[in-house]
Amino acid sequence: MLKDSLQLQRLEWVLGFAKPVSKKIYTTKEYKYGVELITRINEECNTFESCCIKGTTDKCFIAQILHCKERSETIACKAIHELISLCLTDNVICNYVYHLPPQTYQFARLTDFARPFITGQIETVSRNIQTNKSMADYYQKRLDLSNECLLLLDKFDEKCLGYAVTEKAAFEANTDAFAGLEGTFMGYKNPEIIPHFPPQYIIGKQVDEAKEIAVHEHELVTVKLYEVKNEWMYSNPTGMFNLSLPEKAHKDSNYKIVTYAEYKENLAVTNDTAAQGQG
Repeated sequence: MLKDSLQLQRLEWVLGFAKPVSKKIYTTKEYKYGVELITRINEECNTFESCCIKGTTDKCFIAQILHCKERSETIACKAIHELISLCLTDNVICNYVYHLPPQTYQFARLTDFARPFITGQIETVSRNIQTNKSMADYYQKRLDLSNECLLLLDKFDEKCLGYAVTEKAAFEANTDAFAGLEGTFMGYKNPEIIPHFPPQYIIGKQVDEAKEIAVHEHELVTVKLYEVKNEWMYSNPTGMFNLSLPEKAHKDSNYKIVTYAEYKENLAVTNDTAAQGQG
């Protein structure tokens, strides 16, 4: 990667930057943001954009990964393989990717989705190899790729341990004076929650009119910056649900809808059955 004053900007151009989902309500001239626009917990709360790409068909690299994981799993695995490989070879890229916010409220950061996706691919493809022998060679290639991705993710997690230690120390010191953490942010207190700091936010309803706070004039364009006040809360993601939004159910690829309460109940039954089997 070229090291100059524009390297971070190029990462935004190529990989993308996060943008909270929003929708304009034309009757009130206000916007809906974040949690107001999701029905299920695994629906997008952030999209990834690039200021160098126009139109709806072209996407930045991270947006392409998220698009393909729902439609073309092999391409998604290849793209994840390349992204993590870049992180392992370049510290600037690693730092940028690690600190990107999540695409859904299930996670604490973007990369949290990769391991569940890859392990899911390994389980699915291994099952397909057993049940569809005629396609075994085709599935074996994706299985090998997924296993390679898993090894890369192990190395990525190891490389990012320093970030995790720094985050925990910052949480304990709280020198940035985040207000109201006690009783609302469970990042290092509840084992279900993905540890992270600073805490991610869940954006809610707009509570006031947008206020123009800055204007930059140029011969080709006028750029205006607006401040929008919204309701918000700290995020408590588990990797499948979010304990700040327990009412938001999870919808899987088979269209099965599971609430957090149902998930915990099923998990308790499974654990009891396993304990009885061992006894």
